[in-house]
Amino acid sequence: MSSADANDDRGRRRSRAHPADPPTPLRRWLKRIAWAVGLFLLYAILVHGGDWLLRTSSRLELGPETTVISAPVDADGFPDYVAALNAARSAGVKPEQNVAAALVRILGPAAVPQGGGEYFLRELGIGPLPAAGDYWRGPGEFIQTSPQTTAERQFSVRTEDARDKAVREATRRPWTEDMHPDVGQWLKANAAALDQARKASALPSFYWPLTAEAMAAGGHLSTAGIAAIDELIEAGGTSAILELIEGLQARAMLEAGSGRLDSAWPDLLAAYRLARFLQAAPRMGGRLQGGKALSMVGKGIRLMSAHPDLSVEQGRRILADMAIAQPTPEVNDILDQDERYAFLVMTFQAMQLQKNHVVDFNEMLREQNRWFNWLVNRPNQVPEEVKKQWADGTFYTPEGLRRPVVRALYRRLILRGPTFRQAYGQMAARETTTYVIDAFFECRKTCRVEDAKDCLTLLVVALATYKAEKGNYPDKLEDLSPALLSAVPEDPFPHRPFRYSRMIDGYLLYSVGPNMRDDGGKTVREIGKDDIGVRLLATED
Repeated sequence: MSSADANDDRGRRRSRAHPADPPTPLRRWLKRIAWAVGLFLLYAILVHGGDWLLRTSSRLELGPETTVISAPVDADGFPDYVAALNAARSAGVKPEQNVAAALVRILGPAAVPQGGGEYFLRELGIGPLPAAGDYWRGPGEFIQTSPQTTAERQFSVRTEDARDKAVREATRRPWTEDMHPDVGQWLKANAAALDQARKASALPSFYWPLTAEAMAAGGHLSTAGIAAIDELIEAGGTSAILELIEGLQARAMLEAGSGRLDSAWPDLLAAYRLARFLQAAPRMGGRLQGGKALSMVGKGIRLMSAHPDLSVEQGRRILADMAIAQPTPEVNDILDQDERYAFLVMTFQAMQLQKNHVVDFNEMLREQNRWFNWLVNRPNQVPEEVKKQWADGTFYTPEGLRRPVVRALYRRLILRGPTFRQAYGQMAARETTTYVIDAFFECRKTCRVEDAKDCLTLLVVALATYKAEKGNYPDKLEDLSPALLSAVPEDPFPHRPFRYSRMIDGYLLYSVGPNMRDDGGKTVREIGKDDIGVRLLATED
């Protein structure tokens, strides 16, 4: 017998002496689970491409669901939103009819953005501006470049806050040069620039170009975050125009304080027109900055219209001038274009930084656009309702927001739902849009407050004109139309008529304010109240 046969014989005898143990139920189940896991992994990799296991690159899909626009595109193949927005807003605008071009010539190099300045000037149709010239000078620049007279020295020793306060005081009520001699000198030094600004305000168009650097730098909701109204206003890029409007109003108040009402109104109405134009500046920052200017000018107009010497002809002329001013852009329109595009640009930047990733950026863009569409189509939605639907997962689609990863796995493998990379993209979209919700509603509330004040200003002038013509105030606001107003404006909060009641010695006129509750004309000066109104002939903002 060979050695191999002997070994086999010994193995058979050992097997008969020690028979194998029968498999236990636990071992059988562990074996089945191992087979199931193996088949699952094989199925996921072969059938679904293993996109949730492997890092893969995404190719940007141009289209209405992802990038909204497909052309023009930049050198990297991404949509050029700046070019698209500027092309739409500059259509039919000629340089000689553009208020913005005239204002840049008045303001000088200070109005030109530091980044993209050549493109900005080229879009306006004007050449390079000389470094030195007879440009507008703000309070700070004025004290540095002017010969030091007594008044200018007085202006120069003040802090920046004190100088700003002096200018604000000069815009709020009629005054004389002996009250603010330093401000009077500042206005005299800028007399030519103010005259040119008053002339420019009569032009029919306003096109302020947006630059790529400005879009990337900020001034929109996706970079400002929660309750950042002041940051948005400062990032509006048009602060020099706001200074110019303040100068026009201060000079109007000076003329009124000196008894020259006929000379005051042209400056005041020019400031009003420029403020309305400023609201059409790019991004939410421009809308807020224009609203701030309009609120300031509105106070002056309401104060001046209460003057007993206001004639019927003058009142009608003021109403006609206000009626043809630049229409106020809707906040939702700004959200739909400027803010949406700025948000998508941030996603493109993340896509460029991560060439290989587990996030499906195309799906992320789709989800972001679904959110913007949802919010734009609900202009009167209140923040609490939005946050509740956000928390309940009913935000994007009727069946709800995409579920977490574990449920996404079930939907993908059993229900043929989104892949893991798509699920990650949807969750990333939800996380990024969180930053916009509170900021948007805060901006919308601020803009509606300014819109309400603007409507109140129009009604105050109409009521003053009606009294000058009839000898008393009307019993109801509807009596102002059509003789003085083509239509009586509505309160922008409940979209119903403003509250108005005639009194023995005047009237009470107010908006119900952001809380949408009628507080009887009581303003924010009283705790828990936020009506915005005019009592008798005195403003109570």
